[in-house]
Amino acid sequence: MRHESSNSAIGGLNSRWLYYINNKASDIVVVKKGSKTKFSIGYLAEFLMKIGLSYEQAYHDAAFIAKELIDLNMQEITSDELLTYAEEWYASSNPIYARRLSVLAKDMAPVRPFVIMLGGVTGIGKSTIARLLAERLEVKSLIGTDLIRETLRTVFSSNLMPTLHTSSYTASSKISSARLIPETRTLLGFEEQAKIVITGAEAASLKTIRQNEVLILEGVHLVPGMVNRKLFSNPSLIQVLLVLTDEETHYSRLKKREKGQIRGTQYSSYFDKIRKIQDYLIEKATEYGVKTIDVTNDEETLIEIINYVWEQLLDERKIDR
Repeated sequence: MRHESSNSAIGGLNSRWLYYINNKASDIVVVKKGSKTKFSIGYLAEFLMKIGLSYEQAYHDAAFIAKELIDLNMQEITSDELLTYAEEWYASSNPIYARRLSVLAKDMAPVRPFVIMLGGVTGIGKSTIARLLAERLEVKSLIGTDLIRETLRTVFSSNLMPTLHTSSYTASSKISSARLIPETRTLLGFEEQAKIVITGAEAASLKTIRQNEVLILEGVHLVPGMVNRKLFSNPSLIQVLLVLTDEETHYSRLKKREKGQIRGTQYSSYFDKIRKIQDYLIEKATEYGVKTIDVTNDEETLIEIINYVWEQLLDERKIDR
């Protein structure tokens, strides 16, 4: 099969040529589960972004694949056949992408079930990243640990579990020992709350595993090393710590979040405590070998997470690149 792959971004392609290819390719009909839709470069690019390609590279490669389908006078193709064609297209130049497409064509069946855990402190944008990741990978189940905490609050009273009934960065107010320094109190309060919430996260994860599904969990309570790994077989649980190293950007995001809150929570007032918790999480990630990814740029973060997830699912480190 002729292969015209290039590392140049879509911006390096002639816009008239792209328009021509996309227009001609729209005559091709894609059949998926009995329904029919017109082929487009964007349609294929969405599949390619699921395997870790950037937006630009996905559209670039999809355009050249579309050209080949046009040259073959393709009139109708199933979605599975399209992915198989793309798999063969990458076979010689990038066998890792080819292997990922092979799994994707099987609706991820060879690697399901699995759970993606995205940890990180308040205000860095982890909920946004989790939502974007779920949309890109078409994962239907997305749960935040804040929701788990709220559910547990209805079961356990504030007298029984006081740290559960406050925010992660103010749980120190429920620690009784006055002899502890403020930083220690902050971390102890957070740890105590996280240990309670993590049990709910484990229960949700185990349910996903039993049902052979995929789940994305996000929240500050997903502390590296705190999940009972003995409950899960590798690589069914993939854990990532999201961090925001730039303090000014983090503070700015917290202030922006404050404006959108009905309750008027002053997150920025607890900025120092939140940063201390992030330092603690980074230390734990280093100690337990959990992947750390910076969230300064949403798209770059998504690409890095997706590639890391695939690496874990397929153990690509053993593949000769």
